[in-house]
Amino acid sequence: MLTPAAPGAATSPAAAVLFISFARADSASVKRVVQVVKGAGREVRIDKGGIAPGENWAGEIVRGIKGATGVMVICSPNAVESDHIKREVYLAGSYKKPMLRVFIAEAQSPEDFEYFFAGVKWLELFKLAEADRPAAIVKALLVV
Repeated sequence: MLTPAAPGAATSPAAAVLFISFARADSASVKRVVQVVKGAGREVRIDKGGIAPGENWAGEIVRGIKGATGVMVICSPNAVESDHIKREVYLAGSYKKPMLRVFIAEAQSPEDFEYFFAGVKWLELFKLAEADRPAAIVKALLVV
């Protein structure tokens, strides 16, 4: 289920709602990014542990993206192969959501993403020392 934004959440950049798109196989790395984002005061919408059987998971994802003020796409070899992430990127583009790509590993974005990622900022987190990553994430949040 997606974690919802707090009712009446502030709309200042620090408290803006961020949808995080990621491959489930990257959950351990994504968890560390999410902790930094939340520590920076951002509300996060993210698929946590899956959506229960019978729930409208597609609707949950669409509502999560529509309700977000920005989308962070966690990029990795797992992510660029995921059809779900492709759909989330397409939705973010169609809803004109600002996007940020955060590379947790070396990965080449598929050609289908080129249109949506044209002009989109990115952070190559995997190239930074572990100690420098939190500050780099916080700084990158300014674009979403």
